[in-house]
Amino acid sequence: MNTGRSLLAGLVCAVLAQVAAAQTVDQAQIDEGIAVYKPPIGNCEPCHGFAGGGALAMDVYTDKGTAPGPPLTTSKMSREQMIEIIACGRLGNETLPMPQYLVAAWTREHPCGGKVAADLPMGEKPPLTSRPLSVREIEAVVAFIQLAYQGKSMTFETCQMYWGTRSLACGIFK
Repeated sequence: MNTGRSLLAGLVCAVLAQVAAAQTVDQAQIDEGIAVYKPPIGNCEPCHGFAGGGALAMDVYTDKGTAPGPPLTTSKMSREQMIEIIACGRLGNETLPMPQYLVAAWTREHPCGGKVAADLPMGEKPPLTSRPLSVREIEAVVAFIQLAYQGKSMTFETCQMYWGTRSLACGIFK
């Protein structure tokens, strides 16, 4: 009887270890995600802010501030939804459009919302960014966003992860 319990306990421990290993974040992927998030690669920071709270852009004509990119800190999107919106982009209503970052987006190879470019009226496809990303780069930036921003506020540790341990800018988060 004890052998059965020991075997069951060992199996439970093995399954839990596999689950924990699957949820472990790969530091190399996070480092790549940070590099993609910053200018000039993915250039996410100007619209979403270095802290993920949405950047504030001042309109010189109206002297009003607008956040061209929504805050990532309050995003409820799944990993798959984030990957799709980065790959495919999104047209903006009152904000700037989210550019398409994957060259193959809106094709049969990578449909967006189940559609290809031919399914859209003229002018309905988001613009392609000047520096497209690979699928690996998109997955890396999503891993970084979910680790650092989604459902969180900026912390001293996250700031240092982004700017480096020598940055004086992170002192405001202590």
